[in-house]
Formats: sequence, C-alpha cells, structure tokens
Amino acid sequence: MIVHAIRHGQSLTNAGLDTSLNSDLSPHGVRQVQRLAERFRGLPIRAIYASPLNRCLQTALPIAEALGLPIRVRPELFEYHGLAPGAVKIGMLSRPAAIGAVSATWSVTVRA
Repeated sequence: MIVHAIRHGQSLTNAGLDTSLNSDLSPHGVRQVQRLAERFRGLPIRAIYASPLNRCLQTALPIAEALGLPIRVRPELFEYHGLAPGAVKIGMLSRPAAIGAVSATWSVTVRA
C-alpha cells in the first residue's frame, strides 16, 4: 500500500495575512493545490482523508475533484503547530523542513 501525506497549501496565516487558527488558503496556496491535483489525476488512489480545517479541506477538494472521490473528513487529523487534539500525532509531517521540503505543499510516500 502507498500512502500520500499532503500538507495543506500556503494558508493566509502562512503568508502573514491572517492570524486565525482556521484560515483559508492564500491565492498562492490555491495555485499550489491546483498543480498538485493535476499531478494526482489518474493515480490509483482509493480514498482522501482530511482534517476539518478550512485550509486542509481547500487542499483536498481539487484533488478529490480530479480523482472523482469524496473527502472523508476526520476530526482526529486536526493538527496545529504540532498540537493534535485527536488521536493522530503528525510528528515529522508537521515540520516539512525536517525532511527537506521546499514549499508549503508536499507529499511523502510510505510503503507498508
């Protein structure tokens, strides 16, 4: 099995335009996820999961539309600055610099 973990596109908070914990994507973030959706189009992906945060849902939506899949919203995936009130601890995925990420949108592939 291959799992793609996607960090949300640049949010208004990331861009310094908002201080909300639940901000939307910035215009740059919207362009990032549109490009990402094109990269995922046609891949054999069976499910899309997202936290209920606006930036996460706005990241998942273009991918879901490109693949013709629903978004499965999971509150336990909620994470903000490494603080996960749900059962899932994001760990290294909440710190993209730790794995050499160069942009706000990235994926990690894990083979199980």
